[in-house]
Amino acid sequence: MILHNRFFSKILQIWLPPWGYMQAVLVSVGLFLAGILIHLFSDSQLAFGVSLPSWPWNIILLFVYCCLLFVFVLVSKQSAFVRWLGGSKVSVVAMVFVGTTSFFAGTLPQTKDSLSWTSNVITSWPFVFALLLLMTNLGLVVFRRLLQRRFEVGFLLNHIGLFIVMLGMSFGSPDIQRYKIPISENETAQEAVDPETGSQITLPFSIFLKDFQIEEYPATFAMIDHETGDYVMGLSGARTKFEAKTGAKGRLSDWEISVIDYLPSGERTKDGYEAVKGTAGVQAAFVEARYVGPEHTYKVLMHAEREITLKPGDTKKGWVARPSDTTNQKVMMLGKYLLAMTEPQTKVFRSLVQIEKGGEKMDSSIEVNKPLSVKGWKLYQASYDANMGKFSTLSVFDAVRDPWLPFVYFGVFLMLAGIVHIFMNGFTIWKRK
Repeated sequence: MILHNRFFSKILQIWLPPWGYMQAVLVSVGLFLAGILIHLFSDSQLAFGVSLPSWPWNIILLFVYCCLLFVFVLVSKQSAFVRWLGGSKVSVVAMVFVGTTSFFAGTLPQTKDSLSWTSNVITSWPFVFALLLLMTNLGLVVFRRLLQRRFEVGFLLNHIGLFIVMLGMSFGSPDIQRYKIPISENETAQEAVDPETGSQITLPFSIFLKDFQIEEYPATFAMIDHETGDYVMGLSGARTKFEAKTGAKGRLSDWEISVIDYLPSGERTKDGYEAVKGTAGVQAAFVEARYVGPEHTYKVLMHAEREITLKPGDTKKGWVARPSDTTNQKVMMLGKYLLAMTEPQTKVFRSLVQIEKGGEKMDSSIEVNKPLSVKGWKLYQASYDANMGKFSTLSVFDAVRDPWLPFVYFGVFLMLAGIVHIFMNGFTIWKRK
């Protein structure tokens, strides 16, 4: 009984002020475990994660949260707990808490199809509790400094900016809208589709797709066994593939290949291929193949079995090209092998569009990492018909609307201003010394 009382006495002493890092760590671990327990023992909707209300209830919730922080600061003189909650020790532990949970989001596959909290870290209860602890600590610091009129400009700008960014990203996330816009060439679209629910909305503008273009990296040559379809491995360090460019040379199996002429975009003619403007053509190359292996006789089965004898120095010239939407792939027969162009990797794909809003028309282009902003919406180039490749006439856009983005940008601006102020202030002090 005495040992039992001593044990609980030590436990109670841990929670007697003043509090420090140990209490901050214990609170963080407790919040993490509480989040796990909520996930494990609640119904599926609650276990799936935290979902804040959208406009206007998120504004009301934000206002109530800030009022509570303000009240906490007012009573901080009488409350050691509030002073500790807004202190530096909690700041350090809370940042480690957020960083640890974020580590799972960056290293584990994230999918909305799974109910595991590790598959939905950003909306999981452990992450929300970690973010709430850090955000509350930061808010208490900001309000306390403002009420105490301790206007250390650089410090305040950094902390206020970070607080605004965290508020905007947390409370503004329910108002983010994400839709898909599939559209074919020479067609107009004004409806966007929710990829999760299939519901549609009408956008305040229309999109006319004038043209969809794909630029490719140069294709590579490869030697293929026409009977098995397998790539032929090179001999004594010879490469199995090399890039198609004018003047390029390489050895594939027992053949030395020289590229005499390369067309990034070519069109098939009676005599071979000729260059065409734009990206409408296919990659084609006029090559010379020279046999450098020992004399050998092959039995080749094409339409009928026949024998082919190759001697050192035998050469062959001809075109090798990728297939188009109307022509087959052009290959060169080299003994029992086929010299072919492999499928090139996509370099960039873009859509040439015409936006109509309020009777006004605007021509523009949309490509990966270069979105177009229209009436509060951002249009991103998302995908195309992969089966058609560069001859796809279908383009798919992501339409995203985030009304809280200016709020977040304002916070980022304050943080940058704070960094500049601290730097300039430090430079001035150094110069005086």
